[in-house]
Amino acid sequence: MKKFEWTWANGLTLLRLVLVPVIATTFFLDHYVTTFLLFCVAAGSDLIDGSVARAMGQRSEWGAFIDPIADKSLMLVTTFCLMWVRVLPDWFFVLVLIKDASVLGGLWYLNRRHIKVEMEPLWWSKWTTLMLIFTVFLGFIVLSFPSLEFLRYPVGDFMTGSMFFTSGLVILTTLKYARRGLEIIADNTPSAK
Repeated sequence: MKKFEWTWANGLTLLRLVLVPVIATTFFLDHYVTTFLLFCVAAGSDLIDGSVARAMGQRSEWGAFIDPIADKSLMLVTTFCLMWVRVLPDWFFVLVLIKDASVLGGLWYLNRRHIKVEMEPLWWSKWTTLMLIFTVFLGFIVLSFPSLEFLRYPVGDFMTGSMFFTSGLVILTTLKYARRGLEIIADNTPSAK
């Protein structure tokens, strides 16, 4: 296990990780506005923790390890919640789950083969996470403010478009990570002569 180092960036990541079960709890207690606000805090921490780490020279091995876990936990829990109440379709959650399971499964496989991998996300992955956050944000607006009927349809339609665009990014990112994993395996496999 990586050794925890206290930095502002790691504190933001830890906050996001701690908020995930709180978000799920408030959601299943039907406190949707609270869930929405907590999601905004957690998503905001995701958007700034990397910038804080770079700006303050606080990049750490622990942060590089735990940040993707916090990201995946937040996105899986929130897409599941929105699927549960039919704001997002089942297939969208399954798509996100497959992406995250394949990335984590690939890392587990490389670790089992004793292949060291730098925990650097792909550029595509960062855009995918940003679009996932945006789609979930719109989904929580639709869910949390049903009395604002004038917002429901334009935001709902925009969320649907965002969801389909994000789905394409999720598929592309999954394929990019699969390709990267296969290249790493090929580079670390002795050639038979």
